[in-house]
Amino acid sequence: MISRLWHGWTSRENADAYEDLLRREILPGIHRVKGYRGAFLLRKDAGDEIEFVHAYNV
Repeated sequence: MISRLWHGWTSRENADAYEDLLRREILPGIHRVKGYRGAFLLRKDAGDEIEFVHAYNV
């Protein structure tokens, strides 16, 4: 099994909209990746920014 990680950062002001975009438009299509076995999205307060980590397993 391989885990793929993606990191993204945004301002506090944009964090909710960014997460909404990821959950509504980006992540629903990830199941089409050959061998897809599941995914998760993490959100972390990183001071002036918010960090997002998305991981999925194939």
